[in-house]
Amino acid sequence: MDKDANEIIVDFSNLIESNLRVDYNIKNSFHPGVPSRVHSFQWNQKYAYIFKVHNSEFEKRPVTMEFEVPLYSRSIATEDGGIYLIGGCNKRKN
Repeated sequence: MDKDANEIIVDFSNLIESNLRVDYNIKNSFHPGVPSRVHSFQWNQKYAYIFKVHNSEFEKRPVTMEFEVPLYSRSIATEDGGIYLIGGCNKRKN
């Protein structure tokens, strides 16, 4: 079953409303021509997981950095499509 981006947003909004008590804002936050996507990082790995809204595909991308994704780190996507990972703490190896 294929859904367009607006149907996905409505379904997501309904899911949040019925299951969680949070404040959230869903809007197209990318510049025109930049495909909408949702991203996440798995702590203690070196991968970014990206869901491409326009074609409903998931992508697992390796991340080039010295350490694994730090525990408790956060990320943000900019309007031009850049993704930045900030904060967190690295495990210490004894």
